[in-house]
Amino acid sequence: MNKTTTISFNAPQDVKSRLQRMADSYGITISDLMRMSALKVADEGITIEPELEPTPYLEKLMRKVDKDYKAGRNITSFDNAEDAIAHLRNINGKK
Repeated sequence: MNKTTTISFNAPQDVKSRLQRMADSYGITISDLMRMSALKVADEGITIEPELEPTPYLEKLMRKVDKDYKAGRNITSFDNAEDAIAHLRNINGKK
């Protein structure tokens, strides 16, 4: 027989209400819904992607890079890693 434990967490009231409606629509309790969700996450994992916002400085750089790319400026391509490394060494003044 599996031992059980209690997991408790805080959630905004609107989230709890939405979970309750979902559980009700399936004819189960919130505990059942959360147990099934927890098992799925434990078995399959979850991808968490943070919402990242660029800083104003980064936005300015991104606009500049986009303009350069569209105009074909400051773009260099290489056929192999050795050529890329040689180019980087050259622009840094190293031989």
